[in-house]
Amino acid sequence: MNVGSSSSYTRAKGETTEWEDLQRKHGNLPPLEPEEEEEEEEEVEPDDGVRGRTEGELEDAEDDEAFADDRELAALRRRRIAQLRAAAAANKFGTLRTITRAEYVAEVTRASSEGDGLYVALHLFSEGVPRCREVDASLATMAARHRSVKFLRIQGKDCIEGYPDRNCPSLLVYHKGECVARLVGAAQTGSSVTKLTGALVEAGAITAEEAVDAAVTGAEEETMGAAAAAAAADLDDF
Repeated sequence: MNVGSSSSYTRAKGETTEWEDLQRKHGNLPPLEPEEEEEEEEEVEPDDGVRGRTEGELEDAEDDEAFADDRELAALRRRRIAQLRAAAAANKFGTLRTITRAEYVAEVTRASSEGDGLYVALHLFSEGVPRCREVDASLATMAARHRSVKFLRIQGKDCIEGYPDRNCPSLLVYHKGECVARLVGAAQTGSSVTKLTGALVEAGAITAEEAVDAAVTGAEEETMGAAAAAAAADLDDF
């Protein structure tokens, strides 16, 4: 032992001296107790849905996930198709067409009964009445603005035998096979887009919001058209 040293030595667990080993060899000291082995903790890996599954179980899981993805894609496709069909239905027409008596049932009565009920605006006109031409011009403009409404024209006498010219122009609005609005004579129909649009709003063929939006869009288009015409005229001056 080093007397001058202030430090002390601590033996590690299980460490022995040569003297102790000799004493145990001769039976003078009890044998050492066996050291306990420390158990290592097993790391538990999180379940990732793959480990522990058989090949068949994994294939079934892949099929289920793919089927779920297919169902989501199918639902998206159905919604998109419905949107496209609705958009196509809302832009189905867009022009003012002339029909004959033979076409009346199919083009008016039956057509207005399709689906949830199509609105058909029918102008009864006479070639000898100037106001009818004004109504035609306004209806053509409205047809381009309100493409979900079917705009038609027919000779008054061709539609109704003996229909008098004094009743022309007449505007009839059909919905679900029934005539829901009837304006007879220039005093009732007027000839302006504003007057005729108001009649369609009252009949339910278009909403007031749609009428306002169409009017604003129409005014903008007219302004742009006038500006383009003025620019073209300026170019012609060069």
